[in-house]
Amino acid sequence: MSFEKSQMRYNDGKVYKWDKPADVYSPYYTEGSGKTSFDRSNGNEVLFLINHLFKDFPGEPTLSHYQKAEEMIVFDLPSWRKSHKSLVKWILEYWDKREKLLV
Repeated sequence: MSFEKSQMRYNDGKVYKWDKPADVYSPYYTEGSGKTSFDRSNGNEVLFLINHLFKDFPGEPTLSHYQKAEEMIVFDLPSWRKSHKSLVKWILEYWDKREKLLV
């Protein structure tokens, strides 16, 4: 299962812009480099990052997992987290600390 645009909780046109494609060729995704910048207002990039985050997930991620990651990005992500690598590290560190699992 992969996370689709139609499944995103904040796909109402107020949170994300959809006019730019995700930077799937960024060094973060191709080489693991932490130097690339993440644009949290780009819906395509958020969607791609969430799917990338769960590609090595043990077992099959559920819709709730995907939406929890989206909610963390939208509401909890510190504004100083700019790189893809830093963002993924933060999500993994705070995953269990975030009490609300969306259903």
